[in-house]
Amino acid sequence: MSQSTPIPEALLSCAGGGCYQPPWSVQLEPPEVVPLSCLACDTQPSPPETVTPTRKPGLVRYFEIRLRKPADPALTSHGLDALTPARQRTLLWRVARDYSGAQTADHMPEWTTRPCPVPALRASRFTSAVLGDDGRHHLWHQNLGMVCNEEAVASPPGGPWTHKQKYMWTSNGRRRQRTVEWSIRYEGEPEHPDLVPYGERCQVLDRLLGWPEWVDLASPRSRLRWQVAEQVGFGCSVCGGVGLGFMDHDPFTGFIRGMLCLSCNNEVDLCPHASGCRWAEYLNRPPAESLELVYPHLSKTTRRTLERAQKRGWDPMLFADVRAYRERNQ
Repeated sequence: MSQSTPIPEALLSCAGGGCYQPPWSVQLEPPEVVPLSCLACDTQPSPPETVTPTRKPGLVRYFEIRLRKPADPALTSHGLDALTPARQRTLLWRVARDYSGAQTADHMPEWTTRPCPVPALRASRFTSAVLGDDGRHHLWHQNLGMVCNEEAVASPPGGPWTHKQKYMWTSNGRRRQRTVEWSIRYEGEPEHPDLVPYGERCQVLDRLLGWPEWVDLASPRSRLRWQVAEQVGFGCSVCGGVGLGFMDHDPFTGFIRGMLCLSCNNEVDLCPHASGCRWAEYLNRPPAESLELVYPHLSKTTRRTLERAQKRGWDPMLFADVRAYRERNQ
């Protein structure tokens, strides 16, 4: 059996402010939202407010829920003209089925005094994946040690680490369980968790985090996601959410704007603020804009709509029609 490789110093010490940031942590703009907090000192966001369901269309209900939030004095009331042309047409496209352009402009001063539901700023909880002498890759956190366990195990850097896994089954109508325990030493160099195939990962998930989606670098789309992430940062470009997330793209031009988590990717284009909001700052200065990479899986329908929109001056209603057609035929 080969000798275990010591964990690099970079993985064993906090970097600045007492909060650990691995080399691939996302660096957010503007600087005032940095540093990201580490797992040990991360604060939990406040529970979401209870909202009475309505039967109204999705976007109408979305903005009504937003208007129930108290106005933020830091957010200045402004109209549609305060947004960049690209943001104007995207917002009009998102609300075109519920509001006309004039109605949207009338509602903007009221919408913009309420904060967007941007997820609480959080750090990526992943540090590194290291191959153990049991043949599995395990997740290592500098504060908690090995975290892909039933319980986080704070152990010396040199190991060995005690690993526990609980098995449960039913026999003759009776539920049974057994906990298996074994020792692990790490082998090899640390890797990014996204690059470890599913079959090579430790299957025990602790209560605090799980493995991110696998990035298969043999796939052209995965290679593109990895290229974008290496340029703009791993995790969500807005809130620092875990994993590579989704490639967010401009629905009109098709250019990739950055990497977003599910929540931010679904709602970022509904942001009505010209500034003073993390979604607004992202849309005003997309981190991947300079790469000029086109989203690889635009459908034929969308590509034809893009061509029509270019000829007709980027009419948002064209995109509203395409979206409505998709939803009817899902």
